[in-house]
Amino acid sequence: MKRIIFLLIMTAILMPLWAQLETDFNSDLTDDASGIIIKGYTGQAVEVRIPATIQGIPVKIIAELAFARNQRITRVIIPESVTEIGINAFLDCRNLIGVTLSPNLTVISNFSFANSAIESIEIPEGVTTIGTSAFANCSRLTTVTLPATIALIETNAFNNCSSLISLTFPSSVTSIQIRNNSFSNCRSLPLGPQAALRRAGYRGRF
Repeated sequence: MKRIIFLLIMTAILMPLWAQLETDFNSDLTDDASGIIIKGYTGQAVEVRIPATIQGIPVKIIAELAFARNQRITRVIIPESVTEIGINAFLDCRNLIGVTLSPNLTVISNFSFANSAIESIEIPEGVTTIGTSAFANCSRLTTVTLPATIALIETNAFNNCSSLISLTFPSSVTSIQIRNNSFSNCRSLPLGPQAALRRAGYRGRF
């Protein structure tokens, strides 16, 4: 009996760390009714796995401000079905340390992860644009991997990422449109990555 009670207590404690229900997400249909838009999150999980479908309909968009200022979540997994993350979607999620992005994204929107605690990020193949201040003020960000498809890095995209020590992208990428302040105040970035960015077109300061 004691063992059963112990297991029930532990389950109650641990479930909020990972468990989600479809009803934990505020959602709506896309304009063409072909997919779901996630507009908010009301669950208590620390690690959030966004569902690939809700009521059998694919989740396609994470809306503007959907998770903004959520101080509980530490990790987010975004399913392959998602093609768009809105502006400010994870803004000010100050305990968010890990994100797995959908491989079907093409754009990382403005301020998507600004002021978060992300420690590393791998931008998936297919992404062409990283928006304005997308990862600005992510002071714990140490590692960034860019895809071969990257074409534009907007103003302040990685501004004040003061712990950034590793930035890599394929040697096939020889030219990127990089705004002048995209990597400003990335004071820890070694000379090797700095040189690679200069060769790719960056003219701003570090």
